[in-house]
Amino acid sequence: MFERIKPTTQIRTVALPGDIADTLQYVYLCNKIEKRGIIIKGNHGGLRVVHNARIRDTYVPIEESWLAEFQKRFPDYELPTSDIAPYSQFGAVIFFSCFETNLSDEDIWTIVEIIINDDDSDRELLYTKMREKAAEENNRFYILENL
Repeated sequence: MFERIKPTTQIRTVALPGDIADTLQYVYLCNKIEKRGIIIKGNHGGLRVVHNARIRDTYVPIEESWLAEFQKRFPDYELPTSDIAPYSQFGAVIFFSCFETNLSDEDIWTIVEIIINDDDSDRELLYTKMREKAAEENNRFYILENL
């Protein structure tokens, strides 16, 4: 996923659907990608915009622009929605997560496509899935032993 990606010098805020942002974070952390000079820091979920006007003013425009581009590139991807007020007033933006990175837009969209297509041929993504599965199994055994 990150093998051929080179970081840029500019650090900026990016917003992606929460499940995709989480997968990106897991792959980044499990594969020690920071050693390549790539930065992916922070994870501010969209739910925070409901409760804090300053956060709303800062992040909603970013989330809306990334949401529009996401829907243009992946029209068949089903984003969650909420019918619970006050969440429903923000639409799909509420389920987006923001983070800071030094990746280019095209690199981000390439990674998002790999995540959405669930590409098991991608070594870093496959390794991360194996680590997550092992951690879940260890947690299950731990819980069973401590009941």
